[in-house]
Amino acid sequence: MKGSRFSVGRAKALVLSLSVGAAGGVLFHIAGLPLAWMLGPLVANLLVSAKGVKVEVPESLRSVFLAVMGMVLGSQVTPELAHRVLDWPVSAMLLLAGVASSTAVAPAKPCAARSLVSHRTALRAGYGESRPAKLGHEPNALGAR
Repeated sequence: MKGSRFSVGRAKALVLSLSVGAAGGVLFHIAGLPLAWMLGPLVANLLVSAKGVKVEVPESLRSVFLAVMGMVLGSQVTPELAHRVLDWPVSAMLLLAGVASSTAVAPAKPCAARSLVSHRTALRAGYGESRPAKLGHEPNALGAR
């Protein structure tokens, strides 16, 4: 969200986003799916947003959520888990290779799907900018402008 003002429309979008997220979490939890309270809200808001419904979370609240998720996920990494990484050498190497290659390639070529997303949009995404850019509305997006 732009600016620091919080309008009634943005408040409604936030309440809707949190409600949809809670419903998604409950559904994923009932279904017994992994990471229910992380993936459920993500998928639910994605589906609602894809239908054209405006769902928003202020940047400051988003940062708090990311910090909490980081702590929750980080708390699951125990010394026992670290030792178990050796039980999955191929997975561990692929994970490390994926992280290393995506980190190395991001500054040089910020978007592999260059025809779909502009350079500026890819840079925003890589550096924590949460405002979504609309496809085709920036220079070089879709190769048109």
